Amino acid sequence: GGRAVHPTQLYASAAGFAIFGLLLLAERLPSGRGATFGRFLALYGAARLVEDAFRYYEPGQVLAGLSNNQWVSVVLVAAGALVMVRARRSGEVRRG
Repeated sequence: GGRAVHPTQLYASAAGFAIFGLLLLAERLPSGRGATFGRFLALYGAARLVEDAFRYYEPGQVLAGLSNNQWVSVVLVAAGALVMVRARRSGEVRRG
């Protein structure tokens, strides 16, 4: 009530389009099986981490400076990085 807020729905939509474009560009690169999924997890998690910085949360919804959604985003970025590392090591390289 009475607080100025950011249009985070628009930020999320713009981030989704940007992620789609980046994934399309990355498809041209040689990569292992599952690399696109790993890229998506990492990019979506990073976008959501930044987007949630503009949202308002009650003080009880923040733990160690990050909201619950941001903690989930950190896990998504880490999972994406793990999937990309495993894809690179898998040896099954496909050409875009």
